[in-house]
Amino acid sequence: MKWGFLFDIDSLKQEKQQNDLKMEDADFWNNLEVSQHIVKRNKELERTIDIYSSAFSELEEVEILFELTKEDSELEKELEQCINELSEKMDQLKIQTLLDGEYDGNNAILSIHAGSGGLDAQDWAQMLLRMYLRFCHDMGYRVIELDSLSDSEAGIKSVTLQIEGPNAYGFLKS
Repeated sequence: MKWGFLFDIDSLKQEKQQNDLKMEDADFWNNLEVSQHIVKRNKELERTIDIYSSAFSELEEVEILFELTKEDSELEKELEQCINELSEKMDQLKIQTLLDGEYDGNNAILSIHAGSGGLDAQDWAQMLLRMYLRFCHDMGYRVIELDSLSDSEAGIKSVTLQIEGPNAYGFLKS
């Protein structure tokens, strides 16, 4: 069974090939903004295609193991592990298809302001900052602090962060 139609892998491969041809052109780097956009898009395409290829090969492995477990029940644990790994890959592909908005693949700027509420609001802003920083760390994003205003007693009054990484805006926009 082929799952490529769900993710339109053929058109992604075709787009990557076209970008590869553009990158081979001698004048490719003349327009730096366009060339950087094409290189970034090519990396995204490559990552999606790799995830799909890996998931598809794991699907084939699961099908083979399933047939083998009919003859040897000791392979059930290995089959369960392969199914779990395949499920994770499919979740990654699902996220890739959901993050296809115009700006979803871009970096993000995040601002947290305590507003009114005194120390409680400033403590809450500090907790939010820690939460977002932990999320960014877990996602492998690079975080640059652009501006920060701390309070002498506790918490923060405001902070502005630049978050760089694949789909940073897509994950943080909501």
